Amino acid sequence: RVTIVAAPEFLVQKISTDLTGDPAVLLAGETMRDTITVKNIGNEDATNVVLRDAIPANTTYVAGSTTLNGAAVADVGGLPPLVNGMPINSPADPTPGSMPADASGPWTSVGASNTRARG
Repeated sequence: RVTIVAAPEFLVQKISTDLTGDPAVLLAGETMRDTITVKNIGNEDATNVVLRDAIPANTTYVAGSTTLNGAAVADVGGLPPLVNGMPINSPADPTPGSMPADASGPWTSVGASNTRARG
């Protein structure tokens, strides 16, 4: 008897970049960009994938700054789409929530980005 296990598995990377000052120190009034990259390294495609990310304390979201795979994503009720969860997808498949399995390729499955200002 052989059991074959197939499942999606996600690798998530979040990088914050200071856009207006010294990248080693974030000061009040400066602006930074958070970039989250998600890759399905499992051996099965995933559907209905949703990414959530909170805006950290002492920062303010810059309205209209969210992108998905380089394309602008509209805010929802004045909030960034990632706060309540946003369907994400691979650039190779525009179907919302679709993340094909790809354990071998580079980190290109999906990129979501928010810009925020330090208060």
